Amino acid sequence: RGVSYLACALVALAAWALAGNADAQIRCPDTGALVHASDAADGESACGAVADTQSFLAAQGLNASHAIEIRFVEVMPEIVAGLPVLGCYVRSEQVVYALSFEQCRTRRLPHDMVVDRSFHRALVVHEVAHRIVTANAGREPLSAVAHEYFAYVTMFATMPAAQREKVLAKIP
Repeated sequence: RGVSYLACALVALAAWALAGNADAQIRCPDTGALVHASDAADGESACGAVADTQSFLAAQGLNASHAIEIRFVEVMPEIVAGLPVLGCYVRSEQVVYALSFEQCRTRRLPHDMVVDRSFHRALVVHEVAHRIVTANAGREPLSAVAHEYFAYVTMFATMPAAQREKVLAKIP
């Protein structure tokens, strides 16, 4: 009897821990960013992506100290439903959404791009750049083209050189 109660308690504890991981919140130590991720590796990668983005954009003269919230999801929010995106920044919520690494790996990308951990991190950098640029834009919002320019420059500038060359070589 004692063993069965212990077994039930362990099963309940394991279920509770797994449920908690589904909603895990990570406060990035160096940046203060808040990351929601069920996969600890996604959270750790996101914290590094935020630090890289803040460092790069601060060096360009932008205020990179604004609050950053990232949510890793299995399905993108309704605002981009039906679009073939792996991430987005929702201005009205001031939240970056990105597909989890595992979900990104299931997607076929143009130019035979493969989503590895490093490329997944670069996607997060891209979306965090949108958040920081939006916060710096002032009263007049930037055009979509200007936003994408900042986001892609930041993404490519923060990639390891070998990865950047590999990605650019695949794009005609």
